[in-house]
Amino acid sequence: GLLDGRVVAFIDSTIEGDLYRSPRPFVVPLEGGTPLRLHDAFGGAPAASADGSKVLFERGGSGWSRRGYTGPDNRNVWLFDPAAKTFVQLTKYDGNDGMPRFVGADEFVFVSDRSNGSMNLHRAKIGSTADSAPRLTDFDGMDIHSLAVALDGKTAVFGVLGDLWRLD
Repeated sequence: GLLDGRVVAFIDSTIEGDLYRSPRPFVVPLEGGTPLRLHDAFGGAPAASADGSKVLFERGGSGWSRRGYTGPDNRNVWLFDPAAKTFVQLTKYDGNDGMPRFVGADEFVFVSDRSNGSMNLHRAKIGSTADSAPRLTDFDGMDIHSLAVALDGKTAVFGVLGDLWRLD
């Protein structure tokens, strides 16, 4: 398979010169080399599970600054299985859901404006109804603009305005 147990960095890019404006996800071996396309779908913000068997990513290109946007370019979270080469849409909110990161083998966090109009962190379980995902943060009038999660899934760090926040 594409990952073959290698340690890789995930990026999204438009390096292939597609006419469509969305990026595609790529993997780059940490020892260097040519970026390899993860799959044929458009999408960005890829993140693998700890064992590398699944990859979360977002599809859609609406700007994160467009709070309350609903339309054909809204972002949603998808799951890719590299071994089976299958895709599953995990969120179906008619707004922006994205920046997904695993916090366990079958749980993930993501950023969404679904609850109060500001971009907050939510948690969902793969296979459940992510559209009822509980909100973990309570920012109002300020948005989470970046997100990282520790490999063990126990700590999230995210940016809000010019500050970094930590959530255990």
